[in-house]
Amino acid sequence: MLDSNLFLNIHEASELLRIAEPTLYDWVHKRKIPFRKHGSRLVFSRTDLENWSQGHAVPQTTPLTSSDSMRQPSIDLGKIVDDILLKDSNPQPERSLKTKKRTHRRISSDLPKGDDDGNNSTDK
Repeated sequence: MLDSNLFLNIHEASELLRIAEPTLYDWVHKRKIPFRKHGSRLVFSRTDLENWSQGHAVPQTTPLTSSDSMRQPSIDLGKIVDDILLKDSNPQPERSLKTKKRTHRRISSDLPKGDDDGNNSTDK
């Protein structure tokens, strides 16, 4: 008979990995995690899960020391805030808008009686 610690059920596997059972079911469905079926039972090998977990570990980075250069932000937020506050405290005078020159088109009824071209001729 197999050792009972060799295979874990869904509850035990989720506790080992410290994840929610629905997440584990989702990973099984997407085949992201090693699992086995014993008949209709879903089981996980403790060894397989431990190896899988080690293989998916995020590599540790070396901590920064005081001698390492820190990346400075490319935007100076303090200056932006100061500029906004300064602008609000010193409102700029409004610029006068240039008015567009309006052109009126004469309607024929506005023309003096006479020629169609607008010339008023009384000579006949």
